[in-house]
Amino acid sequence: MKNVEKSQIVIKAPIEKIKNYLTSRSYEGRILNLEGLKEFGVFILKGVLDKKYIKTLYDEYLLLMNNQEIRKDDYHRTQVRISEDQKFTDILRGNQFIELSKSIFKHGAALDFMRIVKKDESNPAPVFLHSDAVYNIGWFDAYSCFIPLTHCNQENGGLSFYPGTHNYGHLGDAGGIASILPSDYPKLTPDVYPGDIVIMHSGTWHESGVHVGNGPRVYLEFAIRDSLDPASKKLIHGRDEREWVLTISVDDLFSDSREQRIRKLSNRK
Repeated sequence: MKNVEKSQIVIKAPIEKIKNYLTSRSYEGRILNLEGLKEFGVFILKGVLDKKYIKTLYDEYLLLMNNQEIRKDDYHRTQVRISEDQKFTDILRGNQFIELSKSIFKHGAALDFMRIVKKDESNPAPVFLHSDAVYNIGWFDAYSCFIPLTHCNQENGGLSFYPGTHNYGHLGDAGGIASILPSDYPKLTPDVYPGDIVIMHSGTWHESGVHVGNGPRVYLEFAIRDSLDPASKKLIHGRDEREWVLTISVDDLFSDSREQRIRKLSNRK
């Protein structure tokens, strides 16, 4: 174990600049603030999707859960795996999502993965502070689009973001990040509703609190990448012009990963 003195730890961030991004509410609007997204790693598009359509997706989620066609993963606190043959993927062909992906990746964009992340009375536990980039295959500049299927906020364990932390780059390992940010580092826990889209750079540090009420907290998540990224999968717009392709699951890529070791240890108990 490393013996590191506290005096050797240096963490610097433009705190006042981040605070201004939040207090001015530059992090949300009906039109994407691409410059803000790039610099601070999080932006919320407000009311851009049809609420009635989102309600049909939530009803589909409930039906599949009740029929046990989908379920929460045993090795993940919130993840529910979904597949391309289910109606959730219809949203990728909608004009709003295509235009959003064009705004972020002008050359072309493609799907990386999709899932549902949920909390309710059956799994209310918090999720530790982490970065998604360290778990993903491919280039660092990828984005998750969280589409709330329910009202999501602090009370029901909604997502919390630390704007700008993606600027720290790749981290040395995967897992829970220690409480090393300055005590005055701003945190954003937005109130979001069906019709909104939360866009997060995959390197942005984020967490979620305990579900204590206010109904289920359910997000539909689509992770998107540049169409030139070797890890890109289903095209959203543009053409596949890649010379390098690595389309593979993490389980197939690794023979002894962190998650695989956790599974092995769990099965021994």
